[in-house]
Amino acid sequence: MIIPFIEQHAIAVITVVLVVFAGIFLLLFLYTTLHRYMLGRQIERENKTEERLQPLIFAYLDNQLNIQEFSAHVHKRYELMVVHRNINIMIDNLSGPERKMLQILLELPEFKKYFYKKLRSRRPMHVAQACMYFSQKSRIDPKSIRRLSILQQHPYNVIAYASTLALINSNNRHVRDQALHRFLHRKQNASMAVNDIIFKYYGKYSEKLEAAEKLVFYVMDYTIPDKTNAAVIAMFPDLGFYQYSKDLHGLLLRVIPEDRSGILTSTLIRVLHELSAEQILPEIENYKLWESPFTNVRLQVAQVFSVEKEPRLTDILLQLAHDPDLEVRIIAQQALLKMDLVYLRENAFSENILPEWEEMKRSGGEYVYSF
Repeated sequence: MIIPFIEQHAIAVITVVLVVFAGIFLLLFLYTTLHRYMLGRQIERENKTEERLQPLIFAYLDNQLNIQEFSAHVHKRYELMVVHRNINIMIDNLSGPERKMLQILLELPEFKKYFYKKLRSRRPMHVAQACMYFSQKSRIDPKSIRRLSILQQHPYNVIAYASTLALINSNNRHVRDQALHRFLHRKQNASMAVNDIIFKYYGKYSEKLEAAEKLVFYVMDYTIPDKTNAAVIAMFPDLGFYQYSKDLHGLLLRVIPEDRSGILTSTLIRVLHELSAEQILPEIENYKLWESPFTNVRLQVAQVFSVEKEPRLTDILLQLAHDPDLEVRIIAQQALLKMDLVYLRENAFSENILPEWEEMKRSGGEYVYSF
């Protein structure tokens, strides 16, 4: 009795299922088509708006329009977004009086009203856009500082980064210092974000020596995550902080025994070698850092030794030439190739590494093939 019942209704059930799936497919197709159409209309509208408003920005820069006259051409939300996008691009590529004029243009009441509202939005994209707006302004309004400070702890890194940039843009020294302090203590910071913020922080100070001393003070703080600290320290040669090599040397001595990742040790080795090579060689040898469990540390040791060309380093370079990491081996073998090979003892390379070394010699140090 059951089987005839199933056979009797099977076709109806299958038909219903197929109709449902066909309906879903049709709805998705219509939604996708409509979405693409609307997106195309939006892009077309924004392109036309950009063509209309971009000449007005240049007219403003040429003093053909004042702020009030420019403002009269911008009313709708999408017009504000188009103008803001173009001003951002121009601010990043211009300097001097023109950059200041564009920053003044960001003080339009329409911009303020629009982005103050977005700053308190629950949508991360809106908050990020508002933070980037404040980061481009020439000054930060006091009423936005509290909100931006809270956003520095936002789980989205882009919002934490943008809000910090905005606070660093403040003309208030205390606000800048506090913002940098909060940012450096975050658990996760991208190295590029740290670089941008440090450069902006250092550039805002007219007293460069004071700014440099504060940065040195910050990197001595053991509560700052190693990755962030390393990103700041890595900038010292580019910033010209040669006078602080002794401070970094002292930090290295403190870090080596308790470094759990090798990030700080390897960065300090590289930076100290760039700032003052004679300070780092004794510490590498005293602590036998070529035997470090961290690949990044052994790699930096190999880099340092590769430019020394001292016969007494031959045995250490041979040990590094047998390192488990290929990049470390390549650097060490290239360094040995630059030395007088008379210092190499017979059977200096193991059977596993000898083919690499032979290929290194054959290619003149250009490349190595790992067998």
